[in-house]
Amino acid sequence: AELVEASVLQELGEAEKTIESLIANCADAIDEMLTIHKFMDKMARTHSYAAEYDLKKYYPALYSKVIKVKRDSIYSIWKSNMEKGKQSGHYRMELNTEIIAKMNLLRVESTMDTCILTTEELLSQDFFTEMFIYHIRGIGTPKGISRMEELLILKQ
Repeated sequence: AELVEASVLQELGEAEKTIESLIANCADAIDEMLTIHKFMDKMARTHSYAAEYDLKKYYPALYSKVIKVKRDSIYSIWKSNMEKGKQSGHYRMELNTEIIAKMNLLRVESTMDTCILTTEELLSQDFFTEMFIYHIRGIGTPKGISRMEELLILKQ
């Protein structure tokens, strides 16, 4: 049990360090959010549902801990991104960053835990792009939306 916990927590720590290093090189909040979404898309493609099932079944306390660590980390990253975007004029100033960060977390979690989308749809590039556009159009200013469109054209 200790070995499993150490392995899982190390993997989570490495993912968090990877995200931090990726976003450190971003030009602005929109670029950062696109980078975060791409990283999460990559993680979803390599995610082992069998390992998650085993963790939940055989190590329920660790599974709960992992979920909390993931949620806290993702929430913190998104909240920080929104504050940065508000300061730079890419995101609307009146956004309640706490609520939007939680809604985004809920949206991502519920998307991954649904019977509505097929695995192929969920892992398609179109799905990733539409989710990103949907999010930025909801929180972005005209400046932010313009930047998003520019980045999507550049990164094709």
